[in-house]
Amino acid sequence: SEINYDADVREKNRDLATVDTSYTATVKLPSRVNAGISWSVADRFLLLASYTFSNFKEFQGVSFPADRLKEEKGYALGLEYLPGIPIKGMRVPLRMGFNHQTLPFDYPNGETLSRFLVSLGTGFSIKDGLGKIDLAIQYGLAGSLNKNVIEDRLIRVQVGICGSELCKRKGGRN
Repeated sequence: SEINYDADVREKNRDLATVDTSYTATVKLPSRVNAGISWSVADRFLLLASYTFSNFKEFQGVSFPADRLKEEKGYALGLEYLPGIPIKGMRVPLRMGFNHQTLPFDYPNGETLSRFLVSLGTGFSIKDGLGKIDLAIQYGLAGSLNKNVIEDRLIRVQVGICGSELCKRKGGRN
């Protein structure tokens, strides 16, 4: 399968403020394959693993040099401590994860670019089981100034809100 979409790009560069880099392009993205599995370990831990693959040699559209496009591969590992830790009279799960991804292009002299991410997180139930809030912080590093002449560091703060509703049967039972 494939995804085709139109992109309208507008960029501003601090050093080249007078250059107009706006353009419109149609691109074809390659299909992506994902697989994952989870294991419950001793009713205390949940271990998760996943793998992803996408062949960017099939990418079409923007004039990125085709000989520098390659396969994107990645894997992730996660661990959740299910009993959680006590905070203000409730127990909240403790989660941590690691992700490695080989990016689908070489830059600039044929060196492979990789991205590493580590994360910590937790979750809280909303009153009466009407949903939950998940919180996480993630640190990442892509590339290396020593190897690739490009390096990107990131810190992400993530918030997830999941709602649900309480259904009752006739007779007032849940």
